Amino acid sequence: KGGMVGYLLELGYDAHGCDVAPAWEEELTAPRERLALIGESPYRLPYRDASVDAVFSTAVLEHARNTEQVHREVFRILKPGGVSVHYFPSKWFLPHEPHIRIPLLNWWVRVLRIPKLAPDRKGILERYCEFCRTDVTYLSNREHRRIAMRVFGNHGSLMDFYIARADGGFARLARRYPMRRLSAWFGGTFRMNLVYQRKAP
Repeated sequence: KGGMVGYLLELGYDAHGCDVAPAWEEELTAPRERLALIGESPYRLPYRDASVDAVFSTAVLEHARNTEQVHREVFRILKPGGVSVHYFPSKWFLPHEPHIRIPLLNWWVRVLRIPKLAPDRKGILERYCEFCRTDVTYLSNREHRRIAMRVFGNHGSLMDFYIARADGGFARLARRYPMRRLSAWFGGTFRMNLVYQRKAP
């Protein structure tokens, strides 16, 4: 809905946002001229080649059906030396799938024996499977890294940065313990991942 664009504009950045569907029409939180639609056929971000310094996405990559194309488009629009940063739930997010909050759904474990789900087990199962087929594409961190290496030639994790600065419960808990590297790996594998790539200058 343009929330991140509005926030970055308030901080003084020349920010623009795009999406495949115009969710901002429901409740606009940034100037309309700063928001644009992504072309789907062919897939294309609505910006010129080498025209932006940085690309940031939050909770986007797990919805992309064309993750490598997304990275190639990000690479295309970045200026030399530009960076892209992506924040998204990991494939093995615990304790539940983060969008519909079904325990272990992303692990493909059927949990339809929960009493409150019992009345329509078959229908519920069909709806959850449809959600997994159409709304999310969970790649492993290893696969995200492979794609980034193919497109950018580099890939890095910002989980230490995330743990040091985030307000979430996991980050606050991880700050209490001395094994920061292990916490960063655990967080990136079983919670949210924060990765970056840089276009060569």
